[in-house]
Amino acid sequence: MRALAAGATYFLGVFAAGCALGPLRERAIVPAVGETVAFAVELPLMLIVSVLVARWVCRRDAVPAAIAARVIMGVVALVLLLLAEIAGSVWLRGLSSGAALARYATLPGALSLAAFAVFAAIPALIAERR
Repeated sequence: MRALAAGATYFLGVFAAGCALGPLRERAIVPAVGETVAFAVELPLMLIVSVLVARWVCRRDAVPAAIAARVIMGVVALVLLLLAEIAGSVWLRGLSSGAALARYATLPGALSLAAFAVFAAIPALIAERR
């Protein structure tokens, strides 16, 4: 149960950071260098945020260092992130669900999927062995 709640908290923390950085990327960086480069600029920051948030949540919620618990935490966060990404594309960008999914067939979309996989793996990767 801890891992489920921790996954939701992990998602919320990282998603909040993405919501803060996203408009900056879209308004300031994308027009200057394009979507792919802008995403590549933002990606390291988001991965650092992911590690910091995952560490904080694991400590705060006392998530066991067992790989199974950390994988559950990451999968819950990933599912919530994917749902939020699709919902945001449909509701905020006005895309159909098919068009939102089709964006993942582009280079920036493929980079996003790779980043999502790393995001999901981070809780397991930072598992502290005692």
